[in-house]
Amino acid sequence: MIYNNIKEFTKKVNSIYNDNVKLYIIDDKKQEKEVNNMNNLQKNICVICGYEYQGYGNNAEPVKSGQCCTVCNSTVVIPARIKLIDDKKPIKRGK
Repeated sequence: MIYNNIKEFTKKVNSIYNDNVKLYIIDDKKQEKEVNNMNNLQKNICVICGYEYQGYGNNAEPVKSGQCCTVCNSTVVIPARIKLIDDKKPIKRGK
């Protein structure tokens, strides 16, 4: 596209620049809103240790019924699940 004068060209460049700046601002606001949503996650109480944790939590079965924090999941629940697997006797197969 050929512009007739410098004013027309400058106007077009400014328009493109402003549109891009608006897109960046909108994107930043979306990211800020997502971060705020993550910060506002519901606070819960772990059924194993009783401490408060933020977020969705983990299934505490087979230790207790309910949700537990990540620390209890890693140190109590997962080892208990592994122990259940280890305690099962292997299936004897016929010849």
